[in-house]
Amino acid sequence: MESGNIIVFEDLNVQGMVQNHNLAKSISDSSWSKLMDMCIYKAENAGKYIEFVNPRGTSQLCSRCEAVVKKDLSIRIHSCNNCGLAIDRDLNAALNIRERYIRNVWNSVKKPADALTSTYRKDMQAGTMKQESPML
Repeated sequence: MESGNIIVFEDLNVQGMVQNHNLAKSISDSSWSKLMDMCIYKAENAGKYIEFVNPRGTSQLCSRCEAVVKKDLSIRIHSCNNCGLAIDRDLNAALNIRERYIRNVWNSVKKPADALTSTYRKDMQAGTMKQESPML
């Protein structure tokens, strides 16, 4: 299966998150459940696949060096003191979600994840350079 045929989401407990009074309005406003429902519907019609990964720590983990960088939800830039990576928080989380999918799901079906991961790391570093320039 080609990677372009797969959309990966965090397996979020949206109903549980809405019960948190600090997050409820933002989560309801962004219609997360509706987005996932629409993507699943569109993916099925296009012959694509939706996969879910564990969301734990995806925005706190540095996508370059895997150091844990604690930050509040209000902090929108991921800045790693360990390796110096400075990128948008959501991009950092997306890179971690992709890596988690490659490691967990593709390993379980005996795909050569090491080759995919090393190629992905090269692509990620090039992409990171492009992302950092506008922020300087």
